[in-house]
Amino acid sequence: MKVITLLVIFLFSSFAANSDLKLKYFTNNSYTLVITKKIGTFQVNDFCQKNSACKALQIAKGKPFKIQPTKAPFLGNPAANYCWDTGAKNRILKDEKNNEYDYCVFDDGSMIDAWNLYNTHHGSK
Repeated sequence: MKVITLLVIFLFSSFAANSDLKLKYFTNNSYTLVITKKIGTFQVNDFCQKNSACKALQIAKGKPFKIQPTKAPFLGNPAANYCWDTGAKNRILKDEKNNEYDYCVFDDGSMIDAWNLYNTHHGSK
């Protein structure tokens, strides 16, 4: 019975990870709603859904950036450091249950899941 329960939880969580996410982004002393969707293997914001030339997708589909020795404030988070290496800022977005998600936010307004970008270029270890 435990195996079946764990399998159901795993399948549900796998499905949920691929669905649209409604996230809150704190900016200018208030939260802004950000809807993210999958484009190919990447979870991106609505800006990239409407504009496939967005920086987030260009970086994601391009060659991996060389990881620099970190000077960023996120010493323990390689995905956050990689955002900085690509020229983006790392930001934490929250869903309605206050679960946190790392996103790379580029100067053109595009956003991409930081761990998805990092793992695409450097593999999950």
